[in-house]
Amino acid sequence: MPAPKNTLRTSQKLGLSLGLRASLKILSMGQLELRQHVQSILEENPFVDEATGEVGADDFDSSGKSDFIEELAVSLPSLPDHLHRQFHDMNLSAAALKLAETFISYVDANGFTSIKHEEIIARSNLERNAYAELLHAIRDLEPTGLLAETSWQCLEWQAEKNFKHDPLLKDILSVLELAANNLARLSFQDKKNLAESLHVEFSDLQKSFANLYQLDPFPGRNYTLQSQNAIYPEVVYQENGDSIDIIVHNHLIPELHLNRELYEEYKGKGDKNWEDRYAEAENLIRSIQYRQDSLIKIARSLLVHQYDFFKTGTSAIKPLNLADIASEVKLHISTVSRIVSQKHCQCRWGVFPLKIFFPMRLKSNDGSNLGSEDLRQAILELVGQENSEKPYSDSELTTLLREKGFDVQRRTVAKYRNLLHIAAMADRKKTPKSK
Repeated sequence: MPAPKNTLRTSQKLGLSLGLRASLKILSMGQLELRQHVQSILEENPFVDEATGEVGADDFDSSGKSDFIEELAVSLPSLPDHLHRQFHDMNLSAAALKLAETFISYVDANGFTSIKHEEIIARSNLERNAYAELLHAIRDLEPTGLLAETSWQCLEWQAEKNFKHDPLLKDILSVLELAANNLARLSFQDKKNLAESLHVEFSDLQKSFANLYQLDPFPGRNYTLQSQNAIYPEVVYQENGDSIDIIVHNHLIPELHLNRELYEEYKGKGDKNWEDRYAEAENLIRSIQYRQDSLIKIARSLLVHQYDFFKTGTSAIKPLNLADIASEVKLHISTVSRIVSQKHCQCRWGVFPLKIFFPMRLKSNDGSNLGSEDLRQAILELVGQENSEKPYSDSELTTLLREKGFDVQRRTVAKYRNLLHIAAMADRKKTPKSK
């Protein structure tokens, strides 16, 4: 009689596997997806019911109570929406505001106007003094550079705002624009020649280039021209005086309870289908509660680790990895990964995916932490000092960076080189001049 035992053991393993798989899937779901999943089970499984007095399917469909749920939704603004809101908060004159609407109609995917400002003004039939007022407002937009005519003008505005102490940076931009140079293809010798033409020390030029590479030539690329689907932030960080409160929303998820009475009627009939259905109902309720408890733990830990972000903004995000949070909240790292997946939080700075709190963290050879900005600066220095006839490959850069104390892989170096608009070795290589 060994065969039945093996069959039973296989069946138990399969049941465990299916239940575990369902639980893991629930951890990864966003709130709206989880609600839809719960509704489908409510329709098919007789052993799980929706507790009375909670938001349920009928509430979701009714015109009165669905408004409550819609209030939880946050639409990620399109680029035109983002511009509209900023201009309307600037207390502009009626003429300037009308001209602003016209400018917005010409914005492209990079955040620039698709035609020259002069042409927009000519088409608007508005007085020119409205443009003077509007231009001042345009240069106050966030991020700086939106509605510029070109990427060069965008960079110039950003340089004036962020690096007022660096007049050389503006000169560099002017020369490069006139020469129509591609920043990614500038070699070491090109920079040497540029330093000579500007009559400055090469070391000073390198410092200005380090500032230049921090500017964003395409400020509109983080937005879309069309509004995106609404999202439902589950975690809200709400400032309360000097402290920050954490609110975890689960309003979209109905409160559930097991129908034990019905199960008692069926459990003695030996029908495996009913046993599986009841196990599914138990697993659903248990998994949702575990998801909620884990999300609260992670939200609290993120507040501690990224407190400066909540006070000052995205520039204050610190290097952090999933293992740090997992160790602190006593969860497996895969659980933390699933919890932060497809979840958003809302704070004074806007709505963000929870994954934003886990930027790449670099390790030095001695085990201490290094920020991504340290790596950027190191790459800039190495490329700036290379021989233009024999530029470094990504593998060579990796070796040199490791000698400087960075514990990095070649693919990481390639990624950051691209982010800095530095061309690959073949494109940086200059042919030696014949004698």
